[in-house]
Amino acid sequence: NVDALVGLAVTEMNIDPDTDMTLDQAETFKERQVSKALRHLETAYNTMQSGGGKIQNAMLLNLLANHFLVRRELDKAYALAWQAFHSTSVPRMRSEACYHIARTFHIRGNFEQAQKFYEHATTIQADFLLPHIGLGQTLVHAKKWTEAKVCFERVLRHHPNDFEVRKMVGSVCARAGESKKALEQFEMIVNQEIEHRVDADVHIEMALIHESKNTSKALECYNRAREQLKRKGTAPPPELYNNMGALYQKLGDLRKSRVFYEKALKAYGSPIPDESGAFKVDEKDEQQSRAMRGSAITVLYNMARLAEDGHQYAYADTLYRGILGE
Repeated sequence: NVDALVGLAVTEMNIDPDTDMTLDQAETFKERQVSKALRHLETAYNTMQSGGGKIQNAMLLNLLANHFLVRRELDKAYALAWQAFHSTSVPRMRSEACYHIARTFHIRGNFEQAQKFYEHATTIQADFLLPHIGLGQTLVHAKKWTEAKVCFERVLRHHPNDFEVRKMVGSVCARAGESKKALEQFEMIVNQEIEHRVDADVHIEMALIHESKNTSKALECYNRAREQLKRKGTAPPPELYNNMGALYQKLGDLRKSRVFYEKALKAYGSPIPDESGAFKVDEKDEQQSRAMRGSAITVLYNMARLAEDGHQYAYADTLYRGILGE
């Protein structure tokens, strides 16, 4: 019985691992359950195919479309979702099919078509929340911050403890110029979540908001971001070091400012100026050449300004000439 096999597959996928399992054990358990579910779905699909005619079980088709999306086999996912949409009149199933179609476009970078199908999914079944997240993301790509915020806030009203969605709301508010509301969202995450779950992005977003009005607070947020990245064994991005250098320069702490500018240059793979301000780019070193074509030039310029602040005019002059030479 096809319906029974589909039901069994759903049941297998929804069984949670025991609470006393380690993370690795829980992951292995989930993978095993997905494998069991897939066997049921394949059997159901093959059974319907052998009967001749079109497969009309939208739930089966949607589940298989989702599976192929995860595996990034987008043509198969699209075909199954399209078939699911046209095989049923049930709104929830049609909405889910549209959602999967939208995801295939989204992954391929076709944001216009992705937005179209996400919108269609939300129109068919407004309380199906996943398409609202996808729609919000495509609106973010289009820099339609206010419309994106509406999408994310709709999901947040139903799932107020969702860490990722609250982070999206905060990010969109920040880009829309609603700094106060953005900080409220990020602070709720920091205050309510277990510390190891608050990723560095949250602290970086908070730092960027604080930069214009509260330099010390911005530095505090950047340092928290560094701690989080260190825990995960991830190197901080050079932009973070550059921003910290600029903030220390603003506070008048020229020594620390230089330390962080040099960290930024190292992270970019750029040469570091010597005591005279001179630097030499090894043209055969692809990383150095790439760095000098990018944001490393900005860091060197900041270092030149820093030297001026410290009355090291000869050093600054040498740096400026080196930058112009590049």
